[in-house]
Amino acid sequence: MHKTACLLVLLLLLWGCTQVSPRAGQLQPVGGDKSAVTPVTTQPAPDDRAKESAPEVMALQDCLVLAPVSRGVRSFVFTDPIEYALVTDTLAVPKAGQEVTAADGKIETWVAAQAKDGSIEHEALAGGYLWWTVHCETPRTALLAAQGHMGVYVNGEPRIGDWYGTGNVRLPVALQKGDNQFVFRCARGYLNAKLELQTLALRVLDQDPTLPDVAPGLSAQYFGAVLVANLTDQRQRVAMEGQLGECHIPAFGLRKVPFRFTANPAADAKEWPLKVTITTGGASAEGTFSLRVRTAAQVRKITFVSQIDGSVQYYALNPANPLTPGNPPGIVLSLHGASVEALGQAEAYYGKSWCHIVCPTNRRPFGFDWEDWGRKDALEVLAHAKATLDHDPSMIYLAGHSMGGHGTWQLGAHFPGLFAAIAPSAGWCSFWSYAGKREGPQDDIGRLIRRSENPSDTLLLKHNYVQEAVYILHGDADDNVPVTEARAMRDALKEFHTDLQYFEQPGAGHWWDQGNETDDRGADCLDWRPFFDLFARRRLPAARQVREIDFTTVSPAVSASCHWLTIAQQQRPCEVTRLQVRVDPGMRRVRGTSQNAQLVCLQLGGIIKPGPGLSIELDGSTIEVDLPESGELWLLHDSQWQAASAPQGAAKQPRRYGGFKEAFDNQFIMVYGTGGDAETRRWAQCKARFDAEHFWYRGNGSVEIMPDTDFDPARYPDHNVILIGSPATNSGFAALKLQCPLDVQPGKVQVGDKSLQGDLALLAVAPRPDSNVASVGIIAGTSLRGMRTTNRLPYLVSGVGLPDFVVLDAEMLRQGDKGLRAAGFFDSQWEFSPADSVFR
Repeated sequence: MHKTACLLVLLLLLWGCTQVSPRAGQLQPVGGDKSAVTPVTTQPAPDDRAKESAPEVMALQDCLVLAPVSRGVRSFVFTDPIEYALVTDTLAVPKAGQEVTAADGKIETWVAAQAKDGSIEHEALAGGYLWWTVHCETPRTALLAAQGHMGVYVNGEPRIGDWYGTGNVRLPVALQKGDNQFVFRCARGYLNAKLELQTLALRVLDQDPTLPDVAPGLSAQYFGAVLVANLTDQRQRVAMEGQLGECHIPAFGLRKVPFRFTANPAADAKEWPLKVTITTGGASAEGTFSLRVRTAAQVRKITFVSQIDGSVQYYALNPANPLTPGNPPGIVLSLHGASVEALGQAEAYYGKSWCHIVCPTNRRPFGFDWEDWGRKDALEVLAHAKATLDHDPSMIYLAGHSMGGHGTWQLGAHFPGLFAAIAPSAGWCSFWSYAGKREGPQDDIGRLIRRSENPSDTLLLKHNYVQEAVYILHGDADDNVPVTEARAMRDALKEFHTDLQYFEQPGAGHWWDQGNETDDRGADCLDWRPFFDLFARRRLPAARQVREIDFTTVSPAVSASCHWLTIAQQQRPCEVTRLQVRVDPGMRRVRGTSQNAQLVCLQLGGIIKPGPGLSIELDGSTIEVDLPESGELWLLHDSQWQAASAPQGAAKQPRRYGGFKEAFDNQFIMVYGTGGDAETRRWAQCKARFDAEHFWYRGNGSVEIMPDTDFDPARYPDHNVILIGSPATNSGFAALKLQCPLDVQPGKVQVGDKSLQGDLALLAVAPRPDSNVASVGIIAGTSLRGMRTTNRLPYLVSGVGLPDFVVLDAEMLRQGDKGLRAAGFFDSQWEFSPADSVFR
């Protein structure tokens, strides 16, 4: 299973599938008769709690297929002539034999094909398109169940796909009277598709619940989430017992509805039945689920509420079973490989007497490659485990296999102060070392974009590993993740690392075990005895015990702190920033060197006594300062180092630093505009629904989306807000009193003193004015064409870098990076920075 999964990941990376790039994108609107896409009003059945009979099914049959005509790498820049036609409203229903010219001049032809029982395999579908026309005599509502595609346009509206073939994607869709056009962007050489006609207004779906195991006497209160489908043309507010906050489901949309519940099973119970009832607007729906009952000593699933989006996530625990009381166990954070569930990861270990095995999910089995929101998930799980498990805080360790080995390299590099030792097995270093060279435009704008990708460049942070013991394990016959990945990391570290161990297992492939044929647990490539021998001998020092720190970051938004040192601001955003400092308490002295740091904090409480006469020697200059009673000392570099204060007001700081992707955090909500003409309003609503679907599919998310007419900033204090539209079409800009060095107007984007003209798309992040921690993400356009250009931009994909703002036009879809008009980072006060901005 592990070998097959890793091969799939490599193929998807090479195709661009895990990055939603040209061969992995989302999808856009179909042109033509606008009346053909008018949503259908569906009235609730008199009693939606009634059991629905087996639905009538319309399965994929006659269709057209088109071989790949798009191109892209792990970047938001890609080319796709079909997407371009969708964005510019010039795509007509094709005919067999019709030719399409790709950006590189290659010509492909639409070919007639036929599916059997809703399924088709065809070489064109390995990155190509499939067009399906469905005729209805009357308007109907259906669930579209499909697999093997990156996304689909349904009568011009972009919807998420199921490229991993999970079978969980059943999308509510409105079928109009007459012809309905389905344009599938395919990924894996096949497509399964059928329409299940519906009569109910609301459905609790069996697929994709997030539910815990329950245990007698452990906790009476748990968190869960179930998938609910809204089969009406109106946004619905749903209610249920134990619901966590307000919850709305968009028209013809899905949402994982989070809730809390109680359970107190009997000691001898094996299962616990859970019945949920969802109500809205006179309709209701029920679902029944069965939960496992586990004891405190057994491997079990634990749920919690994420601060990223308010969703319910889970992790798996293989608890320590101490042989003697009084010695708190350690915690090993173990990261799974691609396609592996966290529960399977935990069950793959033999239980330990002296440490808990804690396995986060990466938000999904494939998730975010343990980067971006996958990295955040690992940190949330570690924090939850620390808060709820008895443990020794000096015994925190990190391990992982395959994609989890990459995650081990990534988290170990970004957060060296969290782990006493790390142990990557069969791990890859970076996307570019594993799946192809780092590409993209080679001019100034390309170089700036690549700066925003630096958090994924693991080796830029290599000096951080010196604070952790490192054990590298790999099979020398691994045909999924080549052993050259491990050897490259070993060679990079051995130049300076003094606590490094390395082992290659001769003849071993990707997933291997020495002689264990009868037990699924304890595979040596994961549960490797020397890993745990190393862990048992290493301890994480308390901050007050650390005298010397060598810490590198490329973005304070990702990692800012190590023990008592925090890098709060950089001189050049997203470039390597390094401090090497030593504190000498007896001499009341801190001395060291810096690179690219602008504002730092030294938290010296418990190390040096507060008072006057503290000497700071940095970069060859010396200043004398008073150490405040708090023990917290701020230093600012302005030609030379000087005493300063903490970031004030809207200044950049680690919790609100940018770039654009960081806006999708901090219990973010999405607000779409209701101004403009009918097509502009329709675009904004569909774009919000699509992004929420994407975050659900890739990240098990649950995003609250709302029209600007319902948005009151006071009801969502300190939440990040994603504004979809422009100041002319979305009143959320005015409601937030947004202050930003960017201005979007019809036909024009103003960036500082630069004015850009045309049908432009804009992505940007700015500080939320009424909060000291929250951000505002902007997804905007100067016209409908500009707005539609944002539809498939893969900003919810791991490894795709975006600075604080990007301006582009639809020509990107035909000419690649030539469609980039501007990009840049704001300065530390969120002002336009000419030195960190590039224009075409």
